[in-house]
This record gives sequence, structure tokens and C-alpha cells, in this order.
Amino acid sequence: MHQGGNLKESAELAQYLNDAMQKGTKLKQRGVKQAGIYVLKSTTMLGTLLETAYLSNENDAQLLQDPKHKAAVVSLMVEGIKTYIIPPGSLLDASPSAYSFLIYKLR
Repeated sequence: MHQGGNLKESAELAQYLNDAMQKGTKLKQRGVKQAGIYVLKSTTMLGTLLETAYLSNENDAQLLQDPKHKAAVVSLMVEGIKTYIIPPGSLLDASPSAYSFLIYKLR
């Protein structure tokens, strides 16, 4: 996650992404961690790096070849981002029209 001025927001987004992945896949989740990676350190906006699988893991590598699995991972990422934008229990969370608008904008 981004380590600059948006660390709190990046950590929150990373946690929502991790939670979505944990609920929707059988892959082992390694949690949210901070790392001194250049692409995260050099940006001024919030950011996360989501590792969805490892090519060095035979099972993960096979899953990455499956179009259904890839589509599911993308859907879970979108779900995590939507939850970050409209947290559960917020006023927007209760509004179906706001939710529909958000889905349209994300596509």
C-alpha cells in the first residue's frame, strides 16, 4: 500500500480488497502488509498492490489460466473498491440508486 500522505486510506482500501478476496476465493490470504516498493512509494495518490496468485505455485498458476477464476477475481476487486467508496452502513449504502450509479461508473 502507498506509504506517503495517504497511508491510512491506502490501508483501508487494501483491507477491503483483502476481505473481498478472502470471502470469494479459496486462495490463501496473506493479509495486508506495508512494503517499500517503488511504485507505491513514488505516487502521491492512495494505492495498493494486490497479489492475486503466484506463478511459482502450481495450483495458483493453473487458476490463472481459468477465465472463470480470472473473472471472479476481477469481480471481487470491484466489490472491494465499491465497499471502500461506499462503506457498509453509510447513507449511500442504503440508496439503491447511488449504488447503481456507482456500478455504472466502475464499468
